[in-house]
Amino acid sequence: MHRKRWTSKNKERFLEKLKETGNVTLSARLIGLGRSRAYDYRAEDKEFAALWEEAEAEAADLLEEEARRRAVAGVENPVFHKGEIVGHVTSYSDLLLIFLLKGLRPEKFRDNPPRQDQLPANNQVNQFFLNLPPEFVSAVAAKARAIEAEYRETPEE
Repeated sequence: MHRKRWTSKNKERFLEKLKETGNVTLSARLIGLGRSRAYDYRAEDKEFAALWEEAEAEAADLLEEEARRRAVAGVENPVFHKGEIVGHVTSYSDLLLIFLLKGLRPEKFRDNPPRQDQLPANNQVNQFFLNLPPEFVSAVAAKARAIEAEYRETPEE
């Protein structure tokens, strides 16, 4: 069996999937390559490591954008009567709004704010991911599974 290699093209594809999913294992699987080798390349190649970091930042930005949309613009949900859709109602997520405020203004909204000398350099990203509600994480996981299923249906290049 011929095994795929981590070519420059595959590294680009991996980084694109990482931007979309924010998940290293899933991104590697979606392009048909192993995740451990991705970590090896990140350790060996400073340019790839910088692009990896940028991809993760973009993934976090997408999640934050979606969280903000759900909290501020809301989500349209159907209203049913006798099994038929009779209208829609917009639902807003107060919980997401709270988490966004806690992440963006921890000095004002976080419970027991840590001392500044205790925070890692990438604290905003870490706190954002840690503060995501389980329902949102489940929705993102479902989207990632859909992307994976779509990839499996596409013929390989």
